[in-house]
Amino acid sequence: MRFVDGDGKDVIARKDRVWSTPQLLGRMTSALRAAERPVPKWLETVSLETGSGDVQTAVFAMT
Repeated sequence: MRFVDGDGKDVIARKDRVWSTPQLLGRMTSALRAAERPVPKWLETVSLETGSGDVQTAVFAMT
């Protein structure tokens, strides 16, 4: 996984085998901070929700 700037230079070091959502979101956040860009609130929220391990699934049905 690579995050590059407009010149194709790495913003943060490349990392292989980034497979999970929490890993990817963490790398996205790190890249934005390294580029001195604001981290959107939605990204912070999703990172917290998926990284906590407290995510639960509920299924509802109507007939």
